[in-house]
Amino acid sequence: MRGFSVDQARAFYDRFGRKQDWQRFYEDPAIGLLIEHAAFGQAHRVLEFGCGTGRFAEHLLRDVLPAECSYLGIDVSRTMVDIAQLRLRRWSDRAALRLSDGSARLDKVDRTVDRFVSNYVFDLLDAEQIASVLTQAHRVLVPEGLLCLVSLTHGCGRFSRLVSRMWDKFILSRPRWSAVVDRWT
Repeated sequence: MRGFSVDQARAFYDRFGRKQDWQRFYEDPAIGLLIEHAAFGQAHRVLEFGCGTGRFAEHLLRDVLPAECSYLGIDVSRTMVDIAQLRLRRWSDRAALRLSDGSARLDKVDRTVDRFVSNYVFDLLDAEQIASVLTQAHRVLVPEGLLCLVSLTHGCGRFSRLVSRMWDKFILSRPRWSAVVDRWT
């Protein structure tokens, strides 16, 4: 699969902003399964690669994570980081957000994170970018840490297959992606 360039992803999500939360209707079932199986209730340090609007983090911090657990969200979009910052302000004592330069390099110290999370981000990356992110995730995770990923698949029902085909067409028409962004924003 071809991925977005960092500049394309940043431009898209800077414009898309809060509309990202509209996708909850098809994202939430898979994210719910992730939460169910990732033992977040025993987590001490969570790093989310591609935090978006902070909706996932808000749910974790409000309902799932222990009170002593810290959270770090990273995103390439200034708009997304700003939205997430507002959303997570009541947990500012244990939740931090950072704007990424778009590289896979993570500033966290080796072996300090016990949950590395990325929801619907790998869909945007090419194979080389994915390999770089996974290398960094492996570096920052503690030995018993969990890599927690949700990504778009080909779908298991009529609706999810339709959403997947639409996304594939969007990616394949990448040279015209800015026209699609203009229609969505």
